[in-house]
Amino acid sequence: MVSDKEATLFTRYIPDRRGRVAIDAGCGNGKFSRQLRAFGYHVTGFDFSTVSLKAAQRSGFGLGLAYLRHDLDSGDPPACPLTASTWSCAVRSCRCSRSPRDG
Repeated sequence: MVSDKEATLFTRYIPDRRGRVAIDAGCGNGKFSRQLRAFGYHVTGFDFSTVSLKAAQRSGFGLGLAYLRHDLDSGDPPACPLTASTWSCAVRSCRCSRSPRDG
Protein backbone atom coordinates (compact mmCIF):
# COMPACT_ATOMS: atom_id res chain seq x y z
CA MET A 1 0.00 0.00 0.00
CA VAL A 2 1.13 3.58 0.42
CA SER A 3 3.25 4.94 3.22
CA ASP A 4 1.68 6.63 6.24
CA LYS A 5 2.96 10.00 4.99
CA GLU A 6 1.41 9.47 1.53
CA ALA A 7 -1.89 8.37 3.07
CA THR A 8 -1.95 11.43 5.32
CA LEU A 9 -1.30 13.78 2.39
CA PHE A 10 -3.89 12.06 0.22
CA THR A 11 -6.61 12.21 2.87
CA ARG A 12 -5.72 15.82 3.74
CA TYR A 13 -6.01 17.10 0.18
CA ILE A 14 -8.84 14.83 -0.97
CA PRO A 15 -11.11 14.54 2.07
CA ASP A 16 -14.41 13.72 0.32
CA ARG A 17 -13.86 10.18 -0.98
CA ARG A 18 -16.61 7.84 0.26
CA GLY A 19 -18.67 6.42 -2.59
CA ARG A 20 -16.90 8.41 -5.29
CA VAL A 21 -15.37 6.80 -8.38
CA ALA A 22 -11.63 6.53 -9.08
CA ILE A 23 -9.71 5.30 -12.10
CA ASP A 24 -6.26 3.75 -11.65
CA ALA A 25 -4.53 4.00 -15.03
CA GLY A 26 -1.77 1.43 -15.38
CA CYS A 27 -2.83 -0.35 -12.20
CA GLY A 28 -0.24 -3.12 -12.46
CA ASN A 29 -0.75 -5.61 -9.63
CA GLY A 30 -3.56 -3.48 -8.20
CA LYS A 31 -1.74 -2.36 -5.06
CA PHE A 32 -2.78 1.28 -5.32
CA SER A 33 -6.26 0.33 -6.58
CA ARG A 34 -6.76 -1.58 -3.34
CA GLN A 35 -5.52 1.43 -1.36
CA LEU A 36 -7.99 3.69 -3.16
CA ARG A 37 -10.74 1.21 -2.30
CA ALA A 38 -9.63 1.29 1.35
CA PHE A 39 -9.91 5.11 1.16
CA GLY A 40 -13.58 4.65 0.19
CA TYR A 41 -13.54 4.98 -3.60
CA HIS A 42 -15.24 2.66 -6.07
CA VAL A 43 -12.24 1.80 -8.25
CA THR A 44 -11.66 0.59 -11.80
CA GLY A 45 -8.05 -0.29 -12.56
CA PHE A 46 -6.77 -0.49 -16.14
CA ASP A 47 -3.63 -2.19 -17.40
CA PHE A 48 -2.47 -3.67 -20.71
CA SER A 49 -0.66 -6.57 -19.02
CA THR A 50 -2.64 -9.77 -18.57
CA VAL A 51 -0.03 -11.03 -16.11
CA SER A 52 -0.36 -7.91 -13.95
CA LEU A 53 -4.15 -8.04 -14.02
CA LYS A 54 -4.16 -11.70 -12.96
CA ALA A 55 -1.93 -10.77 -10.01
CA ALA A 56 -4.26 -7.88 -9.15
CA GLN A 57 -7.31 -10.14 -9.22
CA ARG A 58 -5.59 -12.74 -7.03
CA SER A 59 -4.85 -10.00 -4.49
CA GLY A 60 -8.44 -8.85 -4.26
CA PHE A 61 -11.37 -7.55 -6.21
CA GLY A 62 -15.11 -7.45 -5.76
CA LEU A 63 -17.62 -4.90 -4.61
CA GLY A 64 -16.25 -1.48 -5.48
CA LEU A 65 -13.07 -2.79 -7.13
CA ALA A 66 -12.72 -4.00 -10.71
CA TYR A 67 -9.89 -4.48 -13.20
CA LEU A 68 -10.06 -4.18 -16.99
CA ARG A 69 -7.45 -5.01 -19.62
CA HIS A 70 -6.75 -2.08 -21.92
CA ASP A 71 -3.76 -0.27 -23.39
CA LEU A 72 -4.49 3.36 -22.62
CA ASP A 73 -2.05 4.41 -25.38
CA SER A 74 -4.68 3.21 -27.85
CA GLY A 75 -7.40 5.54 -26.56
CA ASP A 76 -10.34 5.29 -24.21
CA PRO A 77 -11.39 1.81 -23.13
CA PRO A 78 -14.41 0.70 -25.20
CA ALA A 79 -15.87 -1.38 -22.36
CA CYS A 80 -15.42 1.27 -19.69
CA PRO A 81 -18.61 1.87 -17.74
CA LEU A 82 -17.36 5.32 -16.80
CA THR A 83 -17.75 8.66 -18.49
CA ALA A 84 -15.93 11.88 -17.68
CA SER A 85 -18.95 13.04 -15.68
CA THR A 86 -19.03 9.94 -13.45
CA TRP A 87 -15.49 9.71 -12.03
CA SER A 88 -13.97 12.01 -9.47
CA CYS A 89 -10.35 10.87 -9.20
CA ALA A 90 -7.87 9.53 -11.73
CA VAL A 91 -4.43 8.35 -10.67
CA ARG A 92 -1.34 6.97 -12.28
CA SER A 93 1.17 5.51 -9.89
CA CYS A 94 4.68 6.28 -11.05
CA ARG A 95 6.47 3.06 -11.77
CA CYS A 96 9.40 3.23 -14.13
CA SER A 97 9.82 -0.01 -15.97
CA ARG A 98 10.35 -0.99 -19.55
CA SER A 99 7.58 -2.80 -21.33
CA PRO A 100 8.21 -5.29 -24.14
CA ARG A 101 6.89 -2.61 -26.50
CA ASP A 102 9.87 -0.37 -25.64
CA GLY A 103 12.21 -2.62 -27.60
